[in-house]
Amino acid sequence: MEGLEQVIATAKMKIYKITQKFFPNYVLCSPTVIPVLEFLKGWKAAPISNVAGPYLAGSLGNLKVFVTPNIADDAFVLGVNYGDLDTSAAINFVA
Repeated sequence: MEGLEQVIATAKMKIYKITQKFFPNYVLCSPTVIPVLEFLKGWKAAPISNVAGPYLAGSLGNLKVFVTPNIADDAFVLGVNYGDLDTSAAINFVA
């Protein structure tokens, strides 16, 4: 699990370097990533009911974690979007 924490930390730094301004504030992931995230420090599950398609699974520190069935198994994307399209960025990873 610590390896995934390191991958996430590296992705945060890459996004900061790309935007020169922001850290990521969301994660899009496949459903297969959630069981791993549940073991990480800082994971807080969101209440889930009536899931039909993408949903907010919880948060990992300051990252909102959204699950989508439209992404490959074990894949996740860290992104930043603060309403400024010029500085929006995303980094794709496979767990």
